[in-house]
Amino acid sequence: LDLFFYFLSYWYWFLLCVLLCGGYAAYKYAKSTFSYRADASIMIKDPSNTRMVARLDSYSNLINGTTVSNEILQFQSKSLMSDVVRRIDANVNYQVKDRLRTMEVYTDSPVKVVFLDPNEREYSSLVVTPVNENEVKTSFGTIALNDTVSTSLGRIIILPTSNYSQNWYHKDINVVYSPVKDVAVGFLSHMAIRPQGDNILKFSLQDVNRKRVVDVLNTLFDMYNEAAIEDKNQVALNTAAFIEERLKV
Repeated sequence: LDLFFYFLSYWYWFLLCVLLCGGYAAYKYAKSTFSYRADASIMIKDPSNTRMVARLDSYSNLINGTTVSNEILQFQSKSLMSDVVRRIDANVNYQVKDRLRTMEVYTDSPVKVVFLDPNEREYSSLVVTPVNENEVKTSFGTIALNDTVSTSLGRIIILPTSNYSQNWYHKDINVVYSPVKDVAVGFLSHMAIRPQGDNILKFSLQDVNRKRVVDVLNTLFDMYNEAAIEDKNQVALNTAAFIEERLKV
């Protein structure tokens, strides 16, 4: 009991510690970046199509059939993810300040910056501030929309998007260009692929923008299908060329 009253006499120190810790936690939360996750499942079709074929001719199935492990490696390919990044311009970030937090606005940005001479090995950044319906202020001075301008970052074009309006006037947008390969590696490091059953793959991806995380997965699947169709077409062409050559012989 005496110990209790002893500590009670220093109640203000305990209150101060609680306030400081609570304030620091609130500050860290207000400054932290949101993270969003998207999940998806796809079915991998095996040309062999039956387990019986796999049992009777496992060697042929291993060489010619589609295996889940091989497809996982394909989805984890840096070249495939790099193509995804290029298609949706995911290597150009549009960041705005929301109090203490930095937000990635992605396609909600009022402007789109096209880098005509990108350096694939270096990061580049500039601040774009809409000032009226025809011009924006940048790190390189005032630039007219839709004009090609030479800067220290190379030639750039700043295009207005459907979101361009007076609501964005005098608001700074930090535009960051990142090397495609670095962005691809970043997405792959935040993507998990787990097999479920014999031919089901479950994907999970995290990103700082809820629209972009969905676009990355959807585009990844689209480009995977396109690559598969292209491979099949190439095999058909090679087979036809081989048969034609043999017929000539």
